[in-house]
Amino acid sequence: MNSTQENYGNRKEEILERSRNTIRDEGYENAKMRGINWGAAISAASVAVPLIIFSLFIRQYLVIFAILAMNGAFLAGRFFTLYRFAKNKENIFFTLCGVISAICAIASFVIWVVRGL
Repeated sequence: MNSTQENYGNRKEEILERSRNTIRDEGYENAKMRGINWGAAISAASVAVPLIIFSLFIRQYLVIFAILAMNGAFLAGRFFTLYRFAKNKENIFFTLCGVISAICAIASFVIWVVRGL
């Protein structure tokens, strides 16, 4: 074994030892992120969609614009944080889509309120 391999082995053991001594649990962090992702999907499906359908049924369009603005802002924030981490063009595209949808929904909300007065 040459000195490079020995240094690599020592460095590997040092890194593993530091990893064992840290308080951060990557499995827990992964589970937490999966929970957040599933929670967002379930809340969108079980709360936002029925509210939008009910609002369409009773012709209360302001509620729809408010829900769409909140979902657009949430998606923009979520994909922007993913973009900052991965620098993926797909994430910046979805960030822009979320921002545009939130702005359009807010503008529609304001127009409907002002027009109604």
